[in-house]
Amino acid sequence: MPAKKTFQQPEFPELPWIDPKEILLIMTRAGYTNEEIASAFGMTARQLDTLLNKDPLLRRDMDEAKEEPNFKVEQALFKRALGYPIREVVEEDGRPTKVVMKEIAPDPVSCIFWLKNRSPKKWRDVIEHKFTLRDRMERAHEALNDPNRPALTDGKKE
Repeated sequence: MPAKKTFQQPEFPELPWIDPKEILLIMTRAGYTNEEIASAFGMTARQLDTLLNKDPLLRRDMDEAKEEPNFKVEQALFKRALGYPIREVVEEDGRPTKVVMKEIAPDPVSCIFWLKNRSPKKWRDVIEHKFTLRDRMERAHEALNDPNRPALTDGKKE
């Protein structure tokens, strides 16, 4: 008879020199996903989620730690969407001779991405049309009263 499998509760490894929860927060601030963090600790994302459910303060800290990289990406996307100035150093014979100001053009893809995520109802690709029975009946009556509409036949060929 095979041995009965028992479920083992996930735990953070014990490390004498640093708190594993601090490593988790450092990885979160660096932009790692929950799957990548869980893998680094030798567990699945589901096991990590179980641990976070047991420790609401750690989950809160982790959610706050995610805000920093999200903010940086948001700002970079915003900058690309609007365009931005840069300084370019011109060199001759390996020595800087002058500084030239250049403008990086706005990126339309970044603009679209920004708008679709910030105002999805206004900028989404699919526009939903909802028609009531009254709308459908009005359109049917308009079609029937259209003088350019071809005549209805009984379906028999002459």
